[in-house]
Amino acid sequence: MDDVETADGWYTAVVDRIEAGEERGAELAVLVLEREGDAVGELVAPLAELPPLGRMADSVLCVRLEAGELAAATLDTQETASRRERARSRFERLSRRLPERAGRESDDDSNADE
Repeated sequence: MDDVETADGWYTAVVDRIEAGEERGAELAVLVLEREGDAVGELVAPLAELPPLGRMADSVLCVRLEAGELAAATLDTQETASRRERARSRFERLSRRLPERAGRESDDDSNADE
């Protein structure tokens, strides 16, 4: 996935990360552009051009590109909440498995000493 050489138009964009810009105090947002659920490119845009509630990692935005640059951005609150809930649920499922596995490994270690 390269920097955007993507056609102008509307995309779903996910804030991948926030980076420091070259100018002091300037922050940049790295957006992963999606169409129909597939990542199709990346765009780096000034953080200040995003809606205030969308200026954090994993926020989902609807963005419009013109001449390869960000022309409009709105926060998709429902999709942001949905993706965060799926990630939280997945993390909880994985974290419940860890103590079970850790307990078995320590049992295996104690048996190895015998």
